[in-house]
Amino acid sequence: MIVFLHGFDWATYTDVVMPAFARWLLERDESAVAALFEQTRCAQEEESLPAPMQRLRSWTRARAFVQKLPRGLHSLEEYEQLCSPEAFTQLSDRYLHLHTPRLYQQNDALRTVWGAILETYCLPWRDKALDGELSLFTTTPNGAWPEEPGEGMPEIREELISLLHSAGLADLADQISSITHLGQEPIDSNTLPDMLDASGESRSTGALPANLTGTLRELGLTGETTASGKTEALSFDQGGERDTFDLAGAGMNETATPDKPDGTQFDIPVEASGTQFISPDEGGEDENELAFTTQPGGVEIGGMVDLLHLRGWLARISLRAMALFEYLACGRRYMPFGYVVGEPYNYVGYLTPGEVQQLASCLRNVSPPTRGAVARDQLRFRQQQNIPVTSEYFRMVDEVLPAWADEFLQAVRAACSENLGLICAIE
Repeated sequence: MIVFLHGFDWATYTDVVMPAFARWLLERDESAVAALFEQTRCAQEEESLPAPMQRLRSWTRARAFVQKLPRGLHSLEEYEQLCSPEAFTQLSDRYLHLHTPRLYQQNDALRTVWGAILETYCLPWRDKALDGELSLFTTTPNGAWPEEPGEGMPEIREELISLLHSAGLADLADQISSITHLGQEPIDSNTLPDMLDASGESRSTGALPANLTGTLRELGLTGETTASGKTEALSFDQGGERDTFDLAGAGMNETATPDKPDGTQFDIPVEASGTQFISPDEGGEDENELAFTTQPGGVEIGGMVDLLHLRGWLARISLRAMALFEYLACGRRYMPFGYVVGEPYNYVGYLTPGEVQQLASCLRNVSPPTRGAVARDQLRFRQQQNIPVTSEYFRMVDEVLPAWADEFLQAVRAACSENLGLICAIE
């Protein structure tokens, strides 16, 4: 799972979106919510469903669910608190309050309607991304501040060589120690088999020891060579030859189409064939655009383990910053209509503009750890995995430096400068 942060238009959410849901739940007046939902991507996509499946549309199922909701005095008070963003936010801490405002039963269709409306009206960074405006953020590929070439490399060289010696790969360690600028230039893929020849054990098994794979990958020594924005992964078989797959040799043709029973070929347009072959000459910009379309305007801050790194790093800076981060990305804040992993609109938490300003104040003089520091810390963590838990030298994953601190800080400061909240989406 990947975690994204979006700017959250709190004013639209409090003045337009939730009052519409309040009228729907309290007065059964669905007109305002229906008008908002009609303009969403979800509603437009579901219009193309075939007639027998129209009853499965999110809006149809959500309407049926709301019509069956209880209308007692206590229930109406619950709906009123649920649809008041200010009142709900004060009671949304699931660690502090045993009962947060909620419906008597959660419904995925209603949650989808709410999430689709939020996506359309309350995510201004998404609108800017779809309009083709320049990205708000300038980041390095691995989520760390840019640094001078070679910064921190001597320490990484020493730790890597020590790790190789401990794994019984002395000859390979000597080969790496002879490289003048470790980490500044990737090793050419043609030299990697010769380096593997230095150790008979590595050659015979066809791969480096498992505990070295992550380390070498971070340092650019995985046998990957980058050209024109594309990465060609290399793998070696028992004989040391590169494993390749030749379409022509296998009797396959990229442009070939299946034959009809009479021997003639089907005419299948490329865009409808279900398979897209990307030429090696095509630049890396298309790949970035394809990866960016999943959460337009969202700022990626890594995966679930990266959340632990960020929370532990923030705890060392400020307890308030850590608690606000838990509200935002760690599930501490209850969402109005719940949260279920794997659904289309997975909003797990949010911060109001006031809370974003508090978070930005806590982090005003904070800089993210450098790339070299992050690489060294993660390397030490992997090296210490065999230390017993009872040892004073045992480290928890929460204590590892975060690789996505730069993106997180930029998102917080951008939201603060625009007087926006933040909302966290997981996909």
